[in-house]
Amino acid sequence: GRHCQSISYMHIQPLANIIKINFQPPTMATPEGFLKDSGGLFGLRTNGYSYGWSCDLEALGDYRDRGSMGTVESSLVVPDRSQNCETENWRIAVPNGPYVVTVGFSDPAADTDVSGCTLQGETATSQQHAGNRGSATVERGTVTEHHAQIQVVDGFITFDGEFQSDDGLHCQIISYMVIEPGSGNFVVVPSDKSLTP
Repeated sequence: GRHCQSISYMHIQPLANIIKINFQPPTMATPEGFLKDSGGLFGLRTNGYSYGWSCDLEALGDYRDRGSMGTVESSLVVPDRSQNCETENWRIAVPNGPYVVTVGFSDPAADTDVSGCTLQGETATSQQHAGNRGSATVERGTVTEHHAQIQVVDGFITFDGEFQSDDGLHCQIISYMVIEPGSGNFVVVPSDKSLTP
């Protein structure tokens, strides 16, 4: 007696395209599911996305894979450690609209200050940590994530910050970024986890 006597049509939209960027050395194997960024200048990549830096950090060697572990947590790019460039922002071209963005900071070898890191001009450190590197020190061996709901109106998601800033707000690393189109019930919640068991 369980009948299904008609259906007129069904429309199925594709799943949202989630972009996952790992900041890493150019020779390191890219972790599964991620796209590689090694500090190169902004431009069209072979994966079809346009992204990169305003300063050629790859040419400067401002990338690391701590302990040659080849993981998302062990790899990073340093925003112009030697201060050779006037700007060192990173951006990716995306359609205008709402996005949920996660920025990950991790360095297994050193404490790092990320108090000066910004996303769309707003601070990218939702939880401030006291430490010997500055007002938002990420302790070595710890992964810290910043989650943000943003609205893109100029066709770009932009991350920025100086390694050594005159105002004392430094941005010494970035490890990864996850970009998810859309919005919804969203609360900014910092996430910290240790790299060691």
